[in-house]
Amino acid sequence: VKDVSLHCLEARKAMPEKQESTFLQVIEQLEECQKSFAVHRKCIMKLKQAQSSDPDTFQRALTQSIDRAMLVFKREPAVERFLQFVASFISFSNDKYASDGELACVLLKRMIPLTCARDKAVRFRACQLTAKLLNSLGEDAEVSEELFDEILHAMLARLHDKVPVVRVHAAAALARLQDPTDLSDAVTMEYVRLVSNDTSKEVRKAVLANMGVSSVTLPYILERTRDVREDVRKYAYNVVSIKIDV
Repeated sequence: VKDVSLHCLEARKAMPEKQESTFLQVIEQLEECQKSFAVHRKCIMKLKQAQSSDPDTFQRALTQSIDRAMLVFKREPAVERFLQFVASFISFSNDKYASDGELACVLLKRMIPLTCARDKAVRFRACQLTAKLLNSLGEDAEVSEELFDEILHAMLARLHDKVPVVRVHAAAALARLQDPTDLSDAVTMEYVRLVSNDTSKEVRKAVLANMGVSSVTLPYILERTRDVREDVRKYAYNVVSIKIDV
């Protein structure tokens, strides 16, 4: 995805020298993080410093890189590492830095309109990053109810997307927005529909992975142990062994 970041270098034209320096530092680390998960912590620390010194330039470089990554439909390892890095950066905390809920909200809001883009790559990547961001946030993350509602409606719509990989990541994004004890809950109803009827085995597996276990949902989970596809049956047994105390 090197061209993802290199494309952003065009945006540094006419920048003041200090901003240009920060922009280049950010781009350098965003390229580095694509090479290996092993360098992610080092890249996070360098980017935290850049963010502290010039938050606006940092965010500009980051969002432009993300926008370019949205265009890649193929499961390129570099893109997968990059998007995971973004989620890791958001959730990272230590004695000096707190997890960045504010930036998470900025990025989540940015993803919502992209989930209904005409380009299937954009819809896929927007749902994927939304899922990664939501599932990396702590329970105490300060995300407004309004934003959660917007995400909920956007992801519920994508559960009906014609592209299976979009449905897979929409299902993952809805994991923390479900109430598995209530069959009338919008997410739970959709999970039940998908796990029982979706034609894609990957979607059925994604729902199994993300559906909360309760007396309401358990029968539908157990039903997948008789799925027509062997790998789904195995996955269902694995989910049961992990999520249910026997």
